[in-house]
Amino acid sequence: MKSKYLLLVIFFISLVNLLHSQITPFETVVDDKKTVYKTNMHDFYNTKFENQPYSLIERLRQDLKIIDDINLLYINNCIQNNQLLQQSKFLFIDYVVNENGHVLSCSLIDYRNKPSTISPSEIECILDNAMKDHFSFSKMPNGVSEFYSRIRKRYMFHEQNKLKIEKSENTRLIKVLNNSELIGENTVDFLSVRIYKIDNGTGSAGFPSSEISHNLLIAVSEFDEVPNQNLFEIGPFYNPKFMKWTKEMEYQREFEIEYGAYDDRKLLKLKVNINELKME
Repeated sequence: MKSKYLLLVIFFISLVNLLHSQITPFETVVDDKKTVYKTNMHDFYNTKFENQPYSLIERLRQDLKIIDDINLLYINNCIQNNQLLQQSKFLFIDYVVNENGHVLSCSLIDYRNKPSTISPSEIECILDNAMKDHFSFSKMPNGVSEFYSRIRKRYMFHEQNKLKIEKSENTRLIKVLNNSELIGENTVDFLSVRIYKIDNGTGSAGFPSSEISHNLLIAVSEFDEVPNQNLFEIGPFYNPKFMKWTKEMEYQREFEIEYGAYDDRKLLKLKVNINELKME
C-alpha cells in the first residue's frame, strides 16, 4: 500500500514539474553577429525545407503569395524590460510552415552585437505565441499539394517620434523610385538581395523604333540592427529578364539574367555579396 502511495506522490510531483516546465523548449545559438533562439524542432524542419528539390523552392519563391496578416504585437507584450522597449531595434522571427500555413517551427533572432538582455521567460513567451501564428496563401503553385516554406517577419519597437513631411531634391532617387520595377528578390538566411530594372529613356536602345534599354540595380543588405548595405548598377540591357537564382550561400547569391532581341537572347550569370557584383 505504501509503495502505491509513493508512486502516486511521484506521479503528481512529475506532473507539477511538467506543468511548470517550458511550454516551448528552445535552443540558444550565439555568434559574433547575432543570437538565435530556436524551438527544439527548428533544425529538423529547416532541413526538411532545404532538402526539397531546388525547382520546387524556386516555384514557391516565385508563385507563392502570402497574405501578410500576422501581427507581432505579442512581442511587445512579452517583453517586460522597459529599457529594451525604448530602444530603436529589430527582432526577427523565422518560420517554417507547411502547405496549410501551419507553423511547424520558428526561431527568434536578435542581431545586436552585445549579449542579449531578453530573459528566458520572455523568449519562451515570444516563441510560444509565434508557434500559434498561422499563415494564409492567396496563390499556390499549380500541381503542388505538399511543401515546406520559410518565412521571415521583422518587428521593431521604439519610441514614436513626431511625424514630419519633406520633399526630396535627390533627382536620381526620384527617378529610381518612380521608374524602377522589382524583377527578383531573395531574402533567405542572412542576406537580402533585390533586383530592379530601370529604363534609360526613349531611344536608349539605339533602334529606329525608339525602344528603350534598361540598367539593373542590385540592392544588397545584411540582416542586422545596423546592417551593412550596398547598391550595384549594371547595364545597359535590351529587354532584360530575371531567370532564376542558381546558388544560395550564407552571404552570397548567384543568379541568371536573360537579355537581347527576341531572336538573339543571351544569358548572363552574376554573383553578388555585400561587397561586390561579379560577372561570370
